[in-house]
Amino acid sequence: MRHVSLHDLPDGNDQAELLANLPATYGSYRAEVRFFAREEATELERAPNGVLLLVAQGSCVVRVDGIEYPAVRFDLLALESGEAFEICADEIDPAVVLRIDVGNSEG
Repeated sequence: MRHVSLHDLPDGNDQAELLANLPATYGSYRAEVRFFAREEATELERAPNGVLLLVAQGSCVVRVDGIEYPAVRFDLLALESGEAFEICADEIDPAVVLRIDVGNSEG
């Protein structure tokens, strides 16, 4: 799992290090935006092939394999296939999270 802020990304097109743990060819992808209620949490699930989570607003805690990662606006988390994760929204400033699930090149 990688956790960075978009504020920390280098200028230019050199994001290869950040995305190195995702599949080389994405094949297909699915994206959704989730507006969390205060203290709302998702069910624990496993990342199917790779998942990108971008906190667009607010804050939350993302638990990955039992480890808590506080995340705020502009934080990007890249989850590897098989990592167990859940998202828990903040009680004061709940998150808006863009989730992108990447598929494999076989379909």
